[in-house]
Amino acid sequence: MSFWPATVLILLAVVSRLAPIWLGDAWPFHFNAMTAVALCGAAYLPSRWALLIPIGALGLSDVILNAHYGASLYDPQMLVRYACLFAIAGAGRWIAQRGWRPFDLIGGSLASSTFFYLVTNTVCWATTPAYPPGVSGWGQALTIGLPGYPPTYAFFRTSLIGDLLFVGLFMGCARLGARLAPPAASPTVPEVAVAGK
Repeated sequence: MSFWPATVLILLAVVSRLAPIWLGDAWPFHFNAMTAVALCGAAYLPSRWALLIPIGALGLSDVILNAHYGASLYDPQMLVRYACLFAIAGAGRWIAQRGWRPFDLIGGSLASSTFFYLVTNTVCWATTPAYPPGVSGWGQALTIGLPGYPPTYAFFRTSLIGDLLFVGLFMGCARLGARLAPPAASPTVPEVAVAGK
């Protein structure tokens, strides 16, 4: 993949994350391409783009979302989201280096969604006084969440569906791009120097 597919990945991640601003409840909350971009960007793109894409997309969308909702950019939970995307991008690089197959990315997508959900909800439980301490509070953070909000398992389900869909989309686009790419020119064989010339 070249610069232009990388740019498309960034734009897709940003637009999917900002869609609730424009579409409201018509767009499912947490249905976005962020985790898929971190995984596939690292797996498909050269290493110089592998971290720039997910972190750049998350940073740009965070600036816009926080300005829209009047939230601070200096939220400790944001650092956790960035750290999770770094880890997921690292998994994408590992998948690419070991000669990945499509099934590896699908399995990586499931693992990445679950990892992101467990880590971010655990940090939320640990830093939110409304959750009771101990295993019961942690279980609440991973299932029903706080009163007045949708259950956290619903967010996980939506994220999982979105991640699988976007990973499939990226895999299809990469395969199409490989088919449409012009064949690489075969290297020319240098002329053999003739003795005495």
